[in-house]
Amino acid sequence: MNCPFDPAVEACHNALVLTVVAAGFQPRSALESGTASLPRIARIGDALRGSSYSIHDLTRAYGDPSTSLARFNMPFEFGMAFFFTQIAEDLSAQHDWLALLPEAHPHGEFISDLAGYDLETHNGTPERVIPPVLAWLATRPGEPPLPPYVTPARIASLVPEFELLLDAERKKWGGKLPWPNLVETARDLVASRLP
Repeated sequence: MNCPFDPAVEACHNALVLTVVAAGFQPRSALESGTASLPRIARIGDALRGSSYSIHDLTRAYGDPSTSLARFNMPFEFGMAFFFTQIAEDLSAQHDWLALLPEAHPHGEFISDLAGYDLETHNGTPERVIPPVLAWLATRPGEPPLPPYVTPARIASLVPEFELLLDAERKKWGGKLPWPNLVETARDLVASRLP
């Protein structure tokens, strides 16, 4: 999962984790190792190479009007996955990706190379980010079908409770919730509420 971590989009990030878990997949992130001795880019590369799929939320790829600089972390990491997909056949590996953009994003104006791809959009809310991600996960070749009770509406209904559980966990950890605990909290909630 290549997603922004800032507070303004934290609810979408958490909804993505919940969606990936509810669909029966293992979410991965540069946050998973907690290894400060390895550069984040090395951790991201390891996660990409060890995953069949990646999700890239590019909603934070915009310019800062006060500095005239844009944030490129998300597109850069998406580029790594894009490149890995292109060379995966040569490495006897498979990798597929999903890119998410804000609604009405003019990406075609500045990266025409993506014109042939169907990129998904959302409006920055959990209710709108869950459906395209769940639909994409449900159509991965060779993966088992999703249970009928795993629907966007059911996952969205769990988001408020998930947020409360994560707040309680963060307090236990002094505000530094480890990635495995975040994923385990999602697993426990999914197991107790779905079906």
